[in-house]
Amino acid sequence: MPSAPKEMRPSRSLPLSFISMPSMPSGGTALMSAINLRSGRLVQTARLTTCAPAAPQVNKATAPSSACLADASSVNAAPSTLTPNRLLTISAAARARSSVREVRTTFAPSPASIPAARMPTGPVPAPTTTRWPRTSIALTILATPVAAVPRHGRITAQLCFDYQGHRGWWAQGPTAVLVEGAGGRVLLQRDLAAEGDAMARLHALGIESLGSGGVFGIPGPQPQQAWLEWADEGFAVLRDAGFDLTTDAALDGWIARAPEIAVRLDAQSGDEATSPWFALSLGVEIDGRRHDILPWLPDLIAAAAAQPPDPATGLPTLPPHVFLQAPGGQGFVRLPTQALRPWMAALLELVGERAHDFTQGSLKLSRLEALRTSAVLGEGVVWEGADALRALARQLQGRAALPEVPVPPGVQASLRPYQQQGLNWLQFLRAHGLAGILADDMGLGKTLQTLAHIQVEKDAGRLTAPALVIAPVSLMGNWRREAERFCPGLRSLVLHGKDRHAVAHAMSEYDLVIAPYSLLQRDRERWLAAQWHLVVLDEAQNIKNASTHAAQVAASLQARHRLCLSGTP
Repeated sequence: MPSAPKEMRPSRSLPLSFISMPSMPSGGTALMSAINLRSGRLVQTARLTTCAPAAPQVNKATAPSSACLADASSVNAAPSTLTPNRLLTISAAARARSSVREVRTTFAPSPASIPAARMPTGPVPAPTTTRWPRTSIALTILATPVAAVPRHGRITAQLCFDYQGHRGWWAQGPTAVLVEGAGGRVLLQRDLAAEGDAMARLHALGIESLGSGGVFGIPGPQPQQAWLEWADEGFAVLRDAGFDLTTDAALDGWIARAPEIAVRLDAQSGDEATSPWFALSLGVEIDGRRHDILPWLPDLIAAAAAQPPDPATGLPTLPPHVFLQAPGGQGFVRLPTQALRPWMAALLELVGERAHDFTQGSLKLSRLEALRTSAVLGEGVVWEGADALRALARQLQGRAALPEVPVPPGVQASLRPYQQQGLNWLQFLRAHGLAGILADDMGLGKTLQTLAHIQVEKDAGRLTAPALVIAPVSLMGNWRREAERFCPGLRSLVLHGKDRHAVAHAMSEYDLVIAPYSLLQRDRERWLAAQWHLVVLDEAQNIKNASTHAAQVAASLQARHRLCLSGTP
């Protein structure tokens, strides 16, 4: 008869792991229970997982796997103190779909040798199995209210790991996790390499963790642009990265596509050919309904300003499409940018300090602003109204020939082809109420072209007030001589020196008045009180500093038309 186990009394309290299990002749599962004995027999303890029938020829033990359910203190005892009851525990190695890899024989004292008071009572714990299932990576795309996550945009992703139906996010948790399954509790061995690889793939796409819980997003000031580009393509980039995607139902129908932009310019007063003011409206048609997009322009400019500038133009770059929040805040409208790129500079200038003007359905533009806007709009735009203004824009861009202006008989000179073209252009500016800069090189006849232009105005009966020429003192004599030589029918008056006051009162009776820049400020009241048909600034770079008195007076002159001449513009 075997001798009783040798009793060892420790000098301090030691924990004792006690194993309680049902009778399992055909194998089963046991779960350890731990009790603390301050005195008693020390027996060898082990972590316990799945159990199987004993094999009679197994006679050596291996160390337990590190991924067991719970830890217990192991204390060595001499074999002679242990009873011969034998249980075989089997632990699988930490790799997918493995067979038995580790075998250990564990001895436990005979129940008969343990006092009843120390025996655990109550129901047997539920079975626990250990699994290393194949891992799949699940990514759920969520629509998040703007107020909830204002910094990270309107879409976030919830990452979790699916172990054959058991989904979760454990971050820096243990390598093994206990979950409740339909067949009982399951101890899952996590595939840390696969989980780390999934997070690395998100990081490569610019998606970062937003904190705890497995929530990911794109940090930065404009993250929704990237999310919406992916959403517009069905999140193909994430599927291609190996994620099992689930999208929030709130994302259905989030993006509406606008195939083209409709632009309308309406003259606000008079004939559109001469109207000084226009109303600009922009719209897109979605599902048969027109939506004004003018209120979106500040957001569009802000989105563009966040992009790196184009090295060639210095203007902000735009992706092929931008996504602007739809009216009412429900979803987004995908707006093509091909038509917007050519007039980005005009938009930047229009927005400037006028962002408050964009809250209405239309924007009031001056004739020059309307002309510039219509001139730079590209393809993909549907035009409505302002036919004359758009025709003017085409002529200014050289896409339409300017009308030929006959040289009047009063001009005693034959114009060269480029001078004839200059005369055509000056008359074109006058006809459309525009100012301009004639910037031919020195010696190419800017004076002759200007005098011919004034002669045309006189012969047409439009010169009802004098034309004023402001020039450097050194050029005043040249203006008078060429006027007498090429246009003898023009009555000219030079105002200079002390005797100018004696004749200045009669300057309205002349066709051409010539004066130096130095008198602009000195005779300020005289110039500002007069009405001028045309003001010509020769060598106009003299007033390039807008803060000078001469520049301020020149800008305040009352004139129907304005013209600058400069060989060095």
